[in-house]
Amino acid sequence: MALAQEVVHSFKKTQKKKGFLGVKLDFQKAYDRLEWNFLIIVLKAFGFSAKFTSLIHQCLSTVQFSILLNGGQCPSFTPSRGIRQGDPISPYLFILGSEVLMRLINREISLGQLSTVKVSGNALSISKLCYADDLMLFCKAKMSELNVLKNCLEKYCYWSGQVISVEKSGVLTSKGVANNF
Repeated sequence: MALAQEVVHSFKKTQKKKGFLGVKLDFQKAYDRLEWNFLIIVLKAFGFSAKFTSLIHQCLSTVQFSILLNGGQCPSFTPSRGIRQGDPISPYLFILGSEVLMRLINREISLGQLSTVKVSGNALSISKLCYADDLMLFCKAKMSELNVLKNCLEKYCYWSGQVISVEKSGVLTSKGVANNF
């Protein structure tokens, strides 16, 4: 997350960086909400074999949970979505699912609907920073760009089952952007 800190510093300190937004997103129970059908479609779309995709589906769908309540064991239950935290393959599946959002955003950048931001003069432009289930998105502080970003997020959330936690998310503005933006 050092790059994220550098971007935040650049937003606050530089006089050149004007009119940009950084949006820090937090997804509610990100691993628990990921839809299995979405993951299977993603795996197939990314070219994974039918056999591999079937094995992953079996790993996801054959798990059962049992909980202890007041010292007694409750009946076991089978989840209908989600990936298990602590399972070695879960981070990879989560990243593959997140790649759908990244590609939606990249498409809008290539169409000129979203802008990127440079941290410094000779650095590459960035539009997003991802670390596990943490996400920061960057664009110009224009309603048209925010609407494009919102549409990308709505599609991704609808397809994947993810839900954005508004309480844990936030917006960072560069110089030249009104605080009430």
